[in-house]
Amino acid sequence: MIIDLGCGDGRGALALAAADPGSLVLAVDAVAAAMAETSRRAARSVPNLLFIAASAEAFGCGLPGIADRVVVSFPWGSLLRGLLGLDPVVGEAVAGLLKPGGRLSALVSVTPRDRRTGLRELDAASAAVARPSPDLRLVEARPATREEILVTRSTWGRRLIAGQGPTPRLVWRLEWRRAR
Repeated sequence: MIIDLGCGDGRGALALAAADPGSLVLAVDAVAAAMAETSRRAARSVPNLLFIAASAEAFGCGLPGIADRVVVSFPWGSLLRGLLGLDPVVGEAVAGLLKPGGRLSALVSVTPRDRRTGLRELDAASAAVARPSPDLRLVEARPATREEILVTRSTWGRRLIAGQGPTPRLVWRLEWRRAR
């Protein structure tokens, strides 16, 4: 099972389900309206994709150890803080979704412009120590490729690639594996 957590409009989850028809994909976002259109389209033709309106922490606490893979693309708010190890409740909930050996992969961007949110810029040093949960081991922290950003089908991701603004935002690809 694959979970697209914080899926936004759900287009990325739709791509995940199409790429892996043998896996059930759960698209989870706290804002049901954001997923509504993609959910309606997918209901007609993508049998391995389900949309669920729930916060990351509520969803994670309700279904422990069900996923082989959790994908998070361009999170913000509590989900971003949880992935960076700054909100242990959210971090533990996300990590708890994974089966032993399961992977959590995220595309994350935090720049000096985000200081108003209380977050520090994500750079090589801070990416290397980002840890949502003690049960997760970081296996990769590197700048994301253009292709990795595009495959998310995210409007925000496309804006980042276009480099709008005077300083393009660096996107990090972080991956953790659940040890136990």
